[in-house]
Amino acid sequence: VRSNNIQINWDTTPVKDYAKAEIWYARSGADSAWEKAGEASGTQYVLQGATTGETYHIRVIAVNSKGVTADFDTAPIANIT
Repeated sequence: VRSNNIQINWDTTPVKDYAKAEIWYARSGADSAWEKAGEASGTQYVLQGATTGETYHIRVIAVNSKGVTADFDTAPIANIT
Protein backbone atom coordinates (compact mmCIF):
# COMPACT_ATOMS: atom_id res chain seq x y z
CA VAL A 1 0.00 0.00 0.00
CA ARG A 2 1.41 3.40 -0.98
CA SER A 3 2.20 5.89 1.77
CA ASN A 4 -0.84 8.08 1.13
CA ASN A 5 -3.39 5.28 0.90
CA ILE A 6 -5.26 3.75 3.85
CA GLN A 7 -5.91 0.00 3.69
CA ILE A 8 -9.10 -0.93 5.55
CA ASN A 9 -9.89 -4.55 6.49
CA TRP A 10 -12.88 -5.92 8.40
CA ASP A 11 -14.32 -9.21 9.62
CA THR A 12 -17.73 -10.37 8.35
CA THR A 13 -17.99 -13.38 10.66
CA PRO A 14 -20.58 -11.81 13.04
CA VAL A 15 -22.70 -10.50 10.14
CA LYS A 16 -25.58 -12.62 8.83
CA ASP A 17 -26.39 -12.39 5.10
CA TYR A 18 -23.39 -10.19 4.23
CA ALA A 19 -23.45 -8.99 0.62
CA LYS A 20 -21.13 -5.96 0.65
CA ALA A 21 -19.96 -3.04 2.73
CA GLU A 22 -20.15 0.72 2.40
CA ILE A 23 -17.01 2.55 3.50
CA TRP A 24 -17.45 6.03 4.97
CA TYR A 25 -14.91 8.53 6.27
CA ALA A 26 -14.67 11.93 7.91
CA ARG A 27 -11.56 13.99 8.47
CA SER A 28 -10.62 15.57 11.79
CA GLY A 29 -12.12 18.99 12.27
CA ALA A 30 -15.39 20.46 13.46
CA ASP A 31 -16.77 21.06 9.97
CA SER A 32 -15.97 17.64 8.51
CA ALA A 33 -19.01 15.69 7.32
CA TRP A 34 -19.14 11.96 6.66
CA GLU A 35 -18.44 11.09 3.02
CA LYS A 36 -18.97 7.77 1.28
CA ALA A 37 -15.61 6.53 -0.02
CA GLY A 38 -17.03 3.54 -1.88
CA GLU A 39 -18.24 -0.04 -1.59
CA ALA A 40 -16.59 -3.44 -1.46
CA SER A 41 -17.99 -6.94 -1.85
CA GLY A 42 -15.10 -8.51 0.03
CA THR A 43 -13.42 -7.55 3.28
CA GLN A 44 -10.89 -4.97 2.13
CA TYR A 45 -10.92 -1.45 0.71
CA VAL A 46 -8.14 1.03 -0.05
CA LEU A 47 -8.93 4.70 0.54
CA GLN A 48 -6.66 6.52 -1.87
CA GLY A 49 -5.20 10.00 -1.67
CA ALA A 50 -5.15 10.48 2.10
CA THR A 51 -3.43 13.61 3.37
CA THR A 52 -0.29 12.83 5.36
CA GLY A 53 -0.64 13.75 9.04
CA GLU A 54 -4.42 14.18 8.92
CA THR A 55 -6.67 11.89 11.00
CA TYR A 56 -9.39 9.97 9.17
CA HIS A 57 -12.38 8.49 10.99
CA ILE A 58 -13.48 5.33 9.15
CA ARG A 59 -16.79 3.44 9.36
CA VAL A 60 -17.59 0.19 7.53
CA ILE A 61 -21.34 -0.43 7.19
CA ALA A 62 -22.53 -3.95 6.32
CA VAL A 63 -25.19 -4.35 3.64
CA ASN A 64 -27.26 -7.54 3.28
CA SER A 65 -28.49 -9.21 0.08
CA LYS A 66 -31.75 -7.19 0.23
CA GLY A 67 -29.87 -3.88 0.35
CA VAL A 68 -30.56 -3.22 4.02
CA THR A 69 -27.67 -1.50 5.78
CA ALA A 70 -26.51 -1.84 9.37
CA ASP A 71 -27.10 1.15 11.64
CA PHE A 72 -24.68 3.93 10.65
CA ASP A 73 -24.74 5.71 14.02
CA THR A 74 -23.75 2.65 16.05
CA ALA A 75 -21.08 1.36 13.66
CA PRO A 76 -17.60 1.26 15.20
CA ILE A 77 -15.19 3.99 14.18
CA ALA A 78 -11.48 3.48 13.46
CA ASN A 79 -9.31 6.59 13.77
CA ILE A 80 -6.32 6.47 11.45
CA THR A 81 -3.62 9.14 11.09
